[in-house]
Amino acid sequence: MEGKHVEGGLNMPRWRKLLIVFTSAAVLGWMVYGTVNYLSPPSEEEVRSQLAGVAVAETFRFDSQCQLSMMDEVRQYFDLRGAKAGNDMYITGSILNTPVNLYLVDNVAYQQSNNGEWRVNEVPDFDQALNLFTELDPSLVFEFSNLEGYQYLGVEKVAGSSYFHLVFKPAPGGWVGQYFDNVVYTVWLPRRGKKDDFLVTVSGTMRSDPDTAMKMTISFYDIGADITITAPEI
Repeated sequence: MEGKHVEGGLNMPRWRKLLIVFTSAAVLGWMVYGTVNYLSPPSEEEVRSQLAGVAVAETFRFDSQCQLSMMDEVRQYFDLRGAKAGNDMYITGSILNTPVNLYLVDNVAYQQSNNGEWRVNEVPDFDQALNLFTELDPSLVFEFSNLEGYQYLGVEKVAGSSYFHLVFKPAPGGWVGQYFDNVVYTVWLPRRGKKDDFLVTVSGTMRSDPDTAMKMTISFYDIGADITITAPEI
């Protein structure tokens, strides 16, 4: 009795074999490209674009600390955390060991005094309040014109996540360029596909006193998240 022909296995039609080969090659190529793209370090242009994106981000949260080292003495200049949403912002923590609690909401500035009372538009005037918020806005540390001395230092784990570790020496603008020389930026950027947080350390020497060194560390997170800042209850 003549057996039935069963389609499949070694008797698979040529077109189906070719389809499987091409599909497998495409999937393998996609996996290799995705892995290489995930692991390969960012270019200078990619770094510049990502940092500039934070400078113009509508929303983000942050933690920032700054230390000044003078001879053998280290002083905490500020230890702050807060958030930004459009033109609104809040900052809490301490500056020179003095408690700070500031809000800027709908173009109105609020400052809490040491006795817990709130002052409105008094820092001591509104223009000065805006200047204070401008200098405390951590995203403004990215006001620079180039990425001189760009170096890729590899992949490093921070708090359980993998980041690209980078260092560069830009010509900074804003208050960093106004007060400090020999500025070096060390940045931990998240690997591709995750761009809502990163860490930066800015170090340099004080322009008015070269023997005084500055080190500022800023963590940005929830970049682009839905954040609403409301005025404090007075």
